[in-house]
Amino acid sequence: MCSLSILRIAPQIRVEDFGWKLKLQCFAIVLYTPCNDTKYASGELARLLTEAELPVVQLHRFASKGLSKGHENFTVISAGDDSETRTKVHSIFVDGRTSAPDLRCLLQLIDNFSPPLNPVRVVEFGGFDADDVRKAYSSKEQ
Repeated sequence: MCSLSILRIAPQIRVEDFGWKLKLQCFAIVLYTPCNDTKYASGELARLLTEAELPVVQLHRFASKGLSKGHENFTVISAGDDSETRTKVHSIFVDGRTSAPDLRCLLQLIDNFSPPLNPVRVVEFGGFDADDVRKAYSSKEQ
């Protein structure tokens, strides 16, 4: 059974009530919506975002790779004034038919940032050994 609940918490509170002014460039939510209940809930979420006066709220459904079109199991809801970024989000998720794109695809969403990705220089980080850190720190103190 699929279910998704959307709670409307304090609908009478608005950002303006706090004196804040936000300029939303782009906001996107990727949702797994395999059944009619979750699809309906995602539509309700998009409606709530529209009612909250987020600029240019769009809802797109897509079928992940391996499923035929017409069997949409994911939903992307995007909003914001930056049409270029919204277009990139659509291209990465909806056109690419993936809910978990490669990190290199997501780097397209960062303004003016395109680092050279050399596979030889990319390593996985496994964390610090706490004892080694303490030893190195204490040796520097002495």
